[in-house]
Amino acid sequence: MRALVRKRSDRRWIHSLPVEFSIGDVSDPSSLEEAVKGVDWVFHVAGVTKARGLSSYLRANAQGTRNLLEACWKRNRALKRFVLLSSLAAWGPSSPHCPREETDECSPVSHYGFSKAMAEKETCLYAGRLPVVILRPTAVYGPRDRDILAFFKMVKRGIFLRVGSGERYVCMIHVRDLVEGILLAAVREVPSGSIYHLSDGCVRTWSEVARTMAKVMDVHLREITVPVSLAKAVALLSEFSSAVTGRPPLFNRQKLREMLEDGWTCSIEKARMDLGFRPRIPLEEGLRETYLWYKEMGWL
Repeated sequence: MRALVRKRSDRRWIHSLPVEFSIGDVSDPSSLEEAVKGVDWVFHVAGVTKARGLSSYLRANAQGTRNLLEACWKRNRALKRFVLLSSLAAWGPSSPHCPREETDECSPVSHYGFSKAMAEKETCLYAGRLPVVILRPTAVYGPRDRDILAFFKMVKRGIFLRVGSGERYVCMIHVRDLVEGILLAAVREVPSGSIYHLSDGCVRTWSEVARTMAKVMDVHLREITVPVSLAKAVALLSEFSSAVTGRPPLFNRQKLREMLEDGWTCSIEKARMDLGFRPRIPLEEGLRETYLWYKEMGWL
Protein backbone atom coordinates (compact mmCIF):
# COMPACT_ATOMS: atom_id res chain seq x y z
CA MET A 1 0.00 0.00 0.00
CA ARG A 2 1.31 3.43 -0.94
CA ALA A 3 0.11 6.82 0.27
CA LEU A 4 0.80 10.14 -1.41
CA VAL A 5 1.65 12.64 1.34
CA ARG A 6 3.05 16.13 1.40
CA LYS A 7 6.20 16.93 3.36
CA ARG A 8 4.09 18.83 5.89
CA SER A 9 1.26 16.26 6.07
CA ASP A 10 0.10 15.17 9.52
CA ARG A 11 0.79 11.43 9.58
CA ARG A 12 0.00 10.69 13.22
CA TRP A 13 -2.94 8.40 12.36
CA ILE A 14 -1.06 6.36 9.76
CA HIS A 15 2.61 6.43 10.76
CA SER A 16 2.42 2.98 12.39
CA LEU A 17 0.55 1.32 9.50
CA PRO A 18 2.29 -0.84 6.88
CA VAL A 19 2.19 1.99 4.34
CA GLU A 20 4.86 3.19 1.93
CA PHE A 21 4.94 6.99 1.78
CA SER A 22 5.45 8.80 -1.50
CA ILE A 23 6.22 12.49 -1.04
CA GLY A 24 4.31 14.71 -3.44
CA ASP A 25 1.32 16.91 -4.07
CA VAL A 26 -1.51 16.71 -6.59
CA SER A 27 -0.67 20.28 -7.62
CA ASP A 28 2.87 19.15 -8.59
CA PRO A 29 2.64 16.83 -11.64
CA SER A 30 6.31 15.85 -11.44
CA SER A 31 5.77 14.29 -8.01
CA LEU A 32 2.93 11.99 -9.08
CA GLU A 33 4.34 9.60 -11.66
CA GLU A 34 6.41 7.54 -9.23
CA ALA A 35 3.52 7.52 -6.77
CA VAL A 36 1.13 5.82 -9.22
CA LYS A 37 3.67 3.53 -10.86
CA GLY A 38 2.92 -0.18 -10.38
CA VAL A 39 -0.21 0.16 -8.22
CA ASP A 40 -3.46 -1.66 -8.98
CA TRP A 41 -5.87 0.97 -7.66
CA VAL A 42 -5.75 4.71 -7.14
CA PHE A 43 -8.09 6.17 -4.53
CA HIS A 44 -8.16 9.92 -5.07
CA VAL A 45 -9.42 11.24 -1.74
CA ALA A 46 -7.31 14.41 -1.58
CA GLY A 47 -9.06 17.74 -1.83
CA VAL A 48 -9.48 21.23 -0.45
CA THR A 49 -12.68 21.86 1.52
CA LYS A 50 -11.82 25.38 2.73
CA ALA A 51 -10.14 28.05 0.62
CA ARG A 52 -10.18 31.80 0.20
CA GLY A 53 -11.39 31.80 -3.40
CA LEU A 54 -12.48 29.85 -6.45
CA SER A 55 -8.99 29.72 -7.97
CA SER A 56 -7.61 27.92 -4.91
CA TYR A 57 -10.41 25.35 -5.03
CA LEU A 58 -9.93 24.75 -8.75
CA ARG A 59 -6.16 24.45 -8.47
CA ALA A 60 -6.39 21.70 -5.86
CA ASN A 61 -9.60 19.89 -6.72
CA ALA A 62 -9.91 20.16 -10.50
CA GLN A 63 -6.35 20.67 -11.75
CA GLY A 64 -5.05 18.30 -9.09
CA THR A 65 -7.40 15.59 -10.33
CA ARG A 66 -6.29 16.17 -13.92
CA ASN A 67 -2.64 15.93 -12.86
CA LEU A 68 -3.22 12.61 -11.12
CA LEU A 69 -5.14 11.15 -14.06
CA GLU A 70 -2.43 12.24 -16.46
CA ALA A 71 0.21 10.58 -14.27
CA CYS A 72 -1.79 7.34 -14.32
CA TRP A 73 -2.12 7.48 -18.11
CA LYS A 74 1.62 8.07 -18.53
CA ARG A 75 2.95 5.57 -16.02
CA ASN A 76 0.24 3.02 -15.25
CA ARG A 77 -2.09 2.14 -18.12
CA ALA A 78 -2.64 -1.28 -16.53
CA LEU A 79 -4.48 0.40 -13.64
CA LYS A 80 -7.48 -1.66 -12.49
CA ARG A 81 -9.53 1.29 -11.22
CA PHE A 82 -9.25 5.01 -10.49
CA VAL A 83 -11.77 5.99 -7.79
CA LEU A 84 -12.52 9.69 -7.39
CA LEU A 85 -14.07 10.73 -4.10
CA SER A 86 -16.21 13.67 -5.14
CA SER A 87 -19.05 15.19 -3.09
CA LEU A 88 -22.77 15.72 -3.20
CA ALA A 89 -21.83 19.41 -3.33
CA ALA A 90 -20.72 18.82 -6.93
CA TRP A 91 -24.16 17.55 -7.88
CA GLY A 92 -26.00 20.24 -5.97
CA PRO A 93 -29.04 20.39 -3.68
CA SER A 94 -32.07 18.19 -4.16
CA SER A 95 -35.70 18.13 -3.15
CA PRO A 96 -35.95 16.24 0.15
CA HIS A 97 -38.75 14.05 -1.15
CA CYS A 98 -37.70 13.61 -4.78
CA PRO A 99 -33.93 13.12 -5.14
CA ARG A 100 -32.54 13.50 -8.64
CA GLU A 101 -30.64 10.81 -10.51
CA GLU A 102 -26.83 10.52 -10.55
CA THR A 103 -26.85 11.26 -14.28
CA ASP A 104 -28.73 14.55 -13.86
CA GLU A 105 -26.71 17.66 -14.67
CA CYS A 106 -24.55 19.02 -11.86
CA SER A 107 -25.85 22.25 -10.33
CA PRO A 108 -23.42 23.25 -7.55
CA VAL A 109 -24.17 26.35 -5.48
CA SER A 110 -20.70 27.01 -4.04
CA HIS A 111 -17.12 27.39 -5.20
CA TYR A 112 -16.25 24.12 -3.48
CA GLY A 113 -19.09 22.31 -5.23
CA PHE A 114 -18.12 23.80 -8.58
CA SER A 115 -14.50 22.70 -8.16
CA LYS A 116 -15.60 19.14 -7.37
CA ALA A 117 -17.91 19.16 -10.40
CA MET A 118 -14.90 20.18 -12.51
CA ALA A 119 -12.92 17.30 -10.95
CA GLU A 120 -15.69 14.95 -12.06
CA LYS A 121 -15.56 16.41 -15.56
CA GLU A 122 -11.80 15.85 -15.73
CA THR A 123 -12.31 12.25 -14.58
CA CYS A 124 -15.02 11.55 -17.15
CA LEU A 125 -12.70 12.78 -19.92
CA TYR A 126 -10.47 9.80 -19.11
CA ALA A 127 -13.29 7.25 -18.94
CA GLY A 128 -12.38 5.89 -22.36
CA ARG A 129 -8.71 5.49 -21.48
CA LEU A 130 -8.71 4.45 -17.82
CA PRO A 131 -11.29 2.55 -15.71
CA VAL A 132 -12.72 5.34 -13.54
CA VAL A 133 -15.54 5.51 -11.00
CA ILE A 134 -16.87 8.62 -9.25
CA LEU A 135 -18.37 8.55 -5.75
CA ARG A 136 -20.46 11.35 -4.24
CA PRO A 137 -20.78 10.92 -0.47
CA THR A 138 -23.20 12.99 1.55
CA ALA A 139 -22.23 14.63 4.87
CA VAL A 140 -19.49 12.43 6.34
CA TYR A 141 -18.93 12.03 10.07
CA GLY A 142 -16.92 9.81 12.38
CA PRO A 143 -13.78 9.74 14.53
CA ARG A 144 -11.02 12.15 13.44
CA ASP A 145 -13.36 14.30 11.36
CA ARG A 146 -13.07 18.01 12.13
CA ASP A 147 -15.75 19.47 9.85
CA ILE A 148 -18.70 18.23 11.91
CA LEU A 149 -16.88 18.86 15.20
CA ALA A 150 -18.23 22.42 15.36
CA PHE A 151 -21.78 21.02 15.19
CA PHE A 152 -21.00 18.66 18.07
CA LYS A 153 -19.60 21.57 20.12
CA MET A 154 -22.73 23.64 19.53
CA VAL A 155 -25.06 20.81 20.58
CA LYS A 156 -22.82 20.03 23.56
CA ARG A 157 -23.67 23.55 24.79
CA GLY A 158 -27.35 22.64 24.48
CA ILE A 159 -27.96 24.83 21.42
CA PHE A 160 -29.13 24.14 17.88
CA LEU A 161 -29.08 27.21 15.63
CA ARG A 162 -31.54 27.08 12.76
CA VAL A 163 -30.86 29.70 10.08
CA GLY A 164 -34.15 31.06 8.81
CA SER A 165 -37.50 29.32 9.03
CA GLY A 166 -38.49 25.85 7.91
CA GLU A 167 -36.86 22.45 8.13
CA ARG A 168 -33.90 21.46 5.99
CA TYR A 169 -33.11 17.90 5.06
CA VAL A 170 -29.87 15.97 4.85
CA CYS A 171 -28.44 12.51 4.27
CA MET A 172 -25.36 11.43 6.25
CA ILE A 173 -22.81 8.63 6.19
CA HIS A 174 -20.40 7.24 8.78
CA VAL A 175 -16.80 7.12 7.63
CA ARG A 176 -16.62 3.31 7.93
CA ASP A 177 -19.61 2.90 5.63
CA LEU A 178 -17.97 5.34 3.23
CA VAL A 179 -14.75 3.31 3.20
CA GLU A 180 -16.77 0.18 2.47
CA GLY A 181 -18.35 1.95 -0.50
CA ILE A 182 -14.95 3.10 -1.77
CA LEU A 183 -13.58 -0.44 -1.66
CA LEU A 184 -16.62 -1.85 -3.45
CA ALA A 185 -16.23 0.76 -6.17
CA ALA A 186 -12.68 -0.46 -6.72
CA VAL A 187 -13.45 -4.13 -7.26
CA ARG A 188 -17.00 -4.42 -8.67
CA GLU A 189 -17.35 -4.78 -12.45
CA VAL A 190 -19.06 -1.56 -13.52
CA PRO A 191 -18.70 0.61 -16.63
CA SER A 192 -15.93 3.19 -16.64
CA GLY A 193 -17.32 6.61 -15.83
CA SER A 194 -20.02 5.29 -13.47
CA ILE A 195 -21.19 7.67 -10.74
CA TYR A 196 -22.65 6.62 -7.39
CA HIS A 197 -24.15 8.41 -4.41
CA LEU A 198 -23.30 7.11 -0.95
CA SER A 199 -25.21 7.73 2.29
CA ASP A 200 -26.73 5.68 5.10
CA GLY A 201 -29.92 5.49 3.06
CA CYS A 202 -31.98 7.77 5.33
CA VAL A 203 -33.30 11.31 4.91
CA ARG A 204 -33.47 13.38 8.10
CA THR A 205 -33.89 16.98 9.14
CA TRP A 206 -30.97 18.79 10.74
CA SER A 207 -33.19 19.12 13.81
CA GLU A 208 -33.41 15.32 14.02
CA VAL A 209 -29.63 15.04 13.73
CA ALA A 210 -29.17 17.65 16.48
CA ARG A 211 -31.66 15.92 18.78
CA THR A 212 -29.89 12.57 18.25
CA MET A 213 -26.57 14.22 19.10
CA ALA A 214 -28.11 15.72 22.24
CA LYS A 215 -29.43 12.30 23.26
CA VAL A 216 -26.00 10.74 22.79
CA MET A 217 -24.34 13.48 24.87
CA ASP A 218 -27.19 13.57 27.43
CA VAL A 219 -27.85 17.30 27.12
CA HIS A 220 -31.07 19.31 26.96
CA LEU A 221 -31.35 20.97 23.55
CA ARG A 222 -32.78 24.39 22.78
CA GLU A 223 -33.55 25.25 19.16
CA ILE A 224 -32.91 28.91 18.29
CA THR A 225 -33.88 30.52 15.00
CA VAL A 226 -31.30 32.92 13.57
CA PRO A 227 -32.50 35.49 10.98
CA VAL A 228 -30.90 35.06 7.58
CA SER A 229 -29.83 38.71 7.67
CA LEU A 230 -27.84 38.09 10.85
CA ALA A 231 -26.24 34.97 9.38
CA LYS A 232 -25.18 37.00 6.32
CA ALA A 233 -23.60 39.62 8.59
CA VAL A 234 -21.66 36.92 10.44
CA ALA A 235 -20.52 35.44 7.12
CA LEU A 236 -19.26 38.84 5.96
CA LEU A 237 -17.41 39.35 9.25
CA SER A 238 -15.81 35.94 8.87
CA GLU A 239 -14.72 36.79 5.33
CA PHE A 240 -13.22 40.08 6.54
CA SER A 241 -11.32 38.24 9.26
CA SER A 242 -10.05 35.79 6.64
CA ALA A 243 -8.77 38.66 4.50
CA VAL A 244 -6.87 40.05 7.49
CA THR A 245 -5.40 36.77 8.72
CA GLY A 246 -4.89 35.11 5.33
CA ARG A 247 -6.60 31.96 6.56
CA PRO A 248 -9.57 30.30 4.83
CA PRO A 249 -12.84 31.28 6.55
CA LEU A 250 -14.67 28.63 8.56
CA PHE A 251 -17.99 30.28 7.61
CA ASN A 252 -18.75 32.52 4.65
CA ARG A 253 -21.51 33.41 2.21
CA GLN A 254 -20.70 30.33 0.12
CA LYS A 255 -21.27 28.08 3.12
CA LEU A 256 -24.41 29.99 4.05
CA ARG A 257 -25.82 29.50 0.57
CA GLU A 258 -25.37 25.74 0.93
CA MET A 259 -27.00 25.85 4.39
CA LEU A 260 -30.07 27.66 3.09
CA GLU A 261 -30.92 24.98 0.53
CA ASP A 262 -33.97 22.87 1.43
CA GLY A 263 -32.23 19.54 0.99
CA TRP A 264 -28.91 17.78 0.49
CA THR A 265 -30.38 14.36 -0.12
CA CYS A 266 -29.89 11.47 -2.51
CA SER A 267 -30.92 7.91 -3.28
CA ILE A 268 -28.39 5.08 -2.95
CA GLU A 269 -30.37 2.53 -4.97
CA LYS A 270 -27.88 2.56 -7.83
CA ALA A 271 -25.00 1.86 -5.41
CA ARG A 272 -27.04 -0.93 -3.80
CA MET A 273 -27.74 -2.58 -7.14
CA ASP A 274 -24.39 -2.15 -8.91
CA LEU A 275 -21.92 -2.22 -6.03
CA GLY A 276 -23.78 -4.26 -3.44
CA PHE A 277 -23.43 -1.32 -1.06
CA ARG A 278 -25.17 -1.88 2.28
CA PRO A 279 -24.63 0.81 4.93
CA ARG A 280 -24.40 -0.79 8.37
CA ILE A 281 -24.03 2.00 10.93
CA PRO A 282 -27.23 3.66 12.24
CA LEU A 283 -26.98 7.38 12.97
CA GLU A 284 -27.28 7.13 16.76
CA GLU A 285 -24.61 4.42 16.95
CA GLY A 286 -22.28 6.37 14.69
CA LEU A 287 -22.77 9.65 16.54
CA ARG A 288 -22.14 7.93 19.88
CA GLU A 289 -18.91 6.41 18.60
CA THR A 290 -17.82 9.79 17.24
CA TYR A 291 -18.70 11.62 20.46
CA LEU A 292 -16.83 9.14 22.64
CA TRP A 293 -13.78 9.43 20.40
CA TYR A 294 -13.88 13.24 20.51
CA LYS A 295 -14.20 13.05 24.29
CA GLU A 296 -11.30 10.61 24.65
CA MET A 297 -9.07 12.83 22.51
CA GLY A 298 -10.03 15.97 24.43
CA TRP A 299 -11.66 17.58 21.40
CA LEU A 300 -14.97 17.95 23.27
